Amino acid sequence: MSLISTVYLNVTFYSAFLLFSAVAIPFMTAVVVVLSLFVPKRTTLRNFRAAIVIYGKVITRLGYPLIRLKTEDRSGIDMTKGPFIFIMNHRSSSDPFLVSTLPLGAEMVQVVNTWPFKLPVLGFFARLADYIDINSISFDEFMEQGSRLLSQGVSIVFFPEGTRSGGLEMGQFRSAAFKLFLETRAPIIPAAISGNEDIPHKGSLRLNPGRVRVRYLPPVRWEDHEGSNAYKVKTAVRNMIGSQLVEMDGQT
Repeated sequence: MSLISTVYLNVTFYSAFLLFSAVAIPFMTAVVVVLSLFVPKRTTLRNFRAAIVIYGKVITRLGYPLIRLKTEDRSGIDMTKGPFIFIMNHRSSSDPFLVSTLPLGAEMVQVVNTWPFKLPVLGFFARLADYIDINSISFDEFMEQGSRLLSQGVSIVFFPEGTRSGGLEMGQFRSAAFKLFLETRAPIIPAAISGNEDIPHKGSLRLNPGRVRVRYLPPVRWEDHEGSNAYKVKTAVRNMIGSQLVEMDGQT
């Protein structure tokens, strides 16, 4: 793509991003707050998380047609009938927005490092939605919080590499998600993200034109790993995602 296309993409995307955020965030917050006067707290949390997904769905489409997003559901299940543990590879700072490719009825929270909570506005809402700051709590606290959310029917999204790879090579997975899987027996749904390693490039806010694909894979169930350990499960899931990325990177 030409320099003109890149400049046009960044000017139009960030202008639309700021304008939409300035309007949508107060509006959706007000709607959820008003509804909270008439519904239980649990329903309010569900509505709030749904609003975050809707926000993400719009943001991920603002770059069209220079950034094209395609979702491929090969899970073979209804992802709104959770709870599930979603495992995604992590190439770009745009990955958390791509979680919005989940269907709207799939109530979920994300497990993130501390820095997203420091973002203006977005960090505040992440805390309200009960997103998990993996760096600020102990392992026992993580297991308690994760188990509680899953027991409420709330799915949890992990990027087990911990930090974005910034390229095509996938980093090693951390074990927390897989220990939670063995403890709670909530099915894992792996997801492979391809094409956004330069959207934006690591260490930069500059977006580049491209095609991004998110592919959801068949679930990994506890019954298939009974008596196993977190290392074996995370290796199996990482290999599943890795094999898909080889194919997807060749097509992107």
